[in-house]
Amino acid sequence: MKVSEVQTSHRRVVLVHCDEVTTKKVIETSRNLNLFDGQKVWIMMDGVIGIDLVHTDLYRHLGLPDGTLLIHQRSPIMTNTTTLFDIIKLFGEAAENIFMNTRTWLQEIEFRNNSVPHVSCYMNATGARVKYSDVVYRELKKLLLPIQSIRFDHHKCKSTPSINTAIAQHNLNVMHKNYIWPFPVFDILNLVPSVSNMYTKEWKVVGNVTRYNATLDAIRFIARPSSEKTNHPAKHNFRVATAIAPPFVMETGKFENESCIIGTPCLKVRTNIPEELVVIFTDFNSRKRYLEGKSYAVHCCSGIAIELLQASARDLNFDFDLYVTADGHYGINRNGRFDGATADVIHGAAHLVFGAYSVTSERLEAIDFSGPFYFSGVSALSHTHKFSDWSLTTFIDPFSGWLWGAIFLALIIVALVVVLYEWISPIGLHPRYLNRPQYFSIGSSLWTFTSLLFRHFCTLKTPESCTNKV
Repeated sequence: MKVSEVQTSHRRVVLVHCDEVTTKKVIETSRNLNLFDGQKVWIMMDGVIGIDLVHTDLYRHLGLPDGTLLIHQRSPIMTNTTTLFDIIKLFGEAAENIFMNTRTWLQEIEFRNNSVPHVSCYMNATGARVKYSDVVYRELKKLLLPIQSIRFDHHKCKSTPSINTAIAQHNLNVMHKNYIWPFPVFDILNLVPSVSNMYTKEWKVVGNVTRYNATLDAIRFIARPSSEKTNHPAKHNFRVATAIAPPFVMETGKFENESCIIGTPCLKVRTNIPEELVVIFTDFNSRKRYLEGKSYAVHCCSGIAIELLQASARDLNFDFDLYVTADGHYGINRNGRFDGATADVIHGAAHLVFGAYSVTSERLEAIDFSGPFYFSGVSALSHTHKFSDWSLTTFIDPFSGWLWGAIFLALIIVALVVVLYEWISPIGLHPRYLNRPQYFSIGSSLWTFTSLLFRHFCTLKTPESCTNKV
């Protein structure tokens, strides 16, 4: 497992079984990723480094924190001399067989530079060294095979042969018939401050594990910094990818102190490599940011999806690091390969995606989706005509010119008919037969009906004839 994956792993126990150089790199990287915050139990294994791990200079060189645990195997004590001599005799027999099988080519030039040939399974071993390694492995396997077939009495630690072949029985006769080797005992050590000197540390034995028994005293685990102590359970941290898509994800402004006016910080990055993103967010969350402006830029994001992300983190008790994908896309399948946020999830750069992320059949085959939180309806798009200004004839656009012509023709005919009735009537407003101050003319009739047609009220002359009133 990569150290960066420990951040989001649900496992709470971390076992380190590496050589000295690798262990130091693991400790340094874990400290930069803030993995010694008291949320995980760190256990060191001395299978590779050996007994040197308990020495003061080495654990100080590695920078192990207080509360680290160590599983250390006790050195076995051989009390039965007969068994010891039998083991030496077995290895002597193996050495004799190796010499008999290699004496014809053991003096080849590849061995002349060294006084004693050694087994080499790495560093581009070639030629006679490879053959010599194969012979050593084969002969040791022959002699150790009967030992692996021994059935032990767990209460008395005695052995009984379980195979009956002649070769196995011959090799078993070399071994002591009753006692083979004591069961291993593993001590559990805890790195704690020294009682005599508060500035130094020491390994304290807090328990041991044998084949059938285990004892354990009180353990001092890695403590969380006092400024961060809380009664809440530990939170997982996830990298969340998104892309700008208003109103779901929008870029907002910041105050002078770099805090967001609304929303949450989101980083614009230029990479989608998981290891590089881990370095970027480690730098962003540190006190001094050395990569800001070079590998990433800090922006603020808000919107419907961002509010949903914040609510999910609050309800499900997790933290997140938000970033905008390098190409700004959510992911399209191009020639069998996705880009954007979909590719980031597939390759482990992002753990989650929040945004205007549509569920498609192709994406469903590559990643998992939650239930949709927004459904968009069917829409139609059309070209819009842009007018520089409003024309005086805009009001006639609802009808065609032929229809408007028919309307005005009907208006004129009706106005003439009303004037005719008004003039024929003996009580109408006729200009010639009655000496009146006003009369109902053709213009008065056209003005009246035009006003009624366009619902524009103004001063009108009302006809006086009975026919027009009806």
